[in-house]
Amino acid sequence: MVTSALVEGVAEYLADAGVAEWNPTGGYPPDAAGIFIAAVPASPDRAVTITPYPVSIGYGTTDVTVGLQVRTRGTRDPRTLMSLRDAVFTALDGLSHRVLSGIHVAQIYWQSGAVLGLDANERGEHTDNYYVQTAWPSPHRPE
Repeated sequence: MVTSALVEGVAEYLADAGVAEWNPTGGYPPDAAGIFIAAVPASPDRAVTITPYPVSIGYGTTDVTVGLQVRTRGTRDPRTLMSLRDAVFTALDGLSHRVLSGIHVAQIYWQSGAVLGLDANERGEHTDNYYVQTAWPSPHRPE
């Protein structure tokens, strides 16, 4: 539950920051920039896809670091990709002490990125990895 709530919270936060639209069902008009979880759809052209992955667990504590791969895609105009990436970075890097969908986020920071090149429709793609420091209590690792 922590992972899905965290990803949805980040999607909501990006939408509230004006980066792109968030619709949990994934339906967007063709001219919108849409936010997706784990899947990279064929449309709309401008897309932000958030995929979580494990990074580290603080043994003996509830501290965890969750990676978020944020894959961005623009139109055939490379500036749309640059603008979308910049907006994601501005919204997420350095974000701290926020509650997103009930998950307390101690900090989010940019870790790495890579150019993915052009997709089959000649739209630019890039991926950035953000690390999220949070807590993940469990019966064996109580708060």
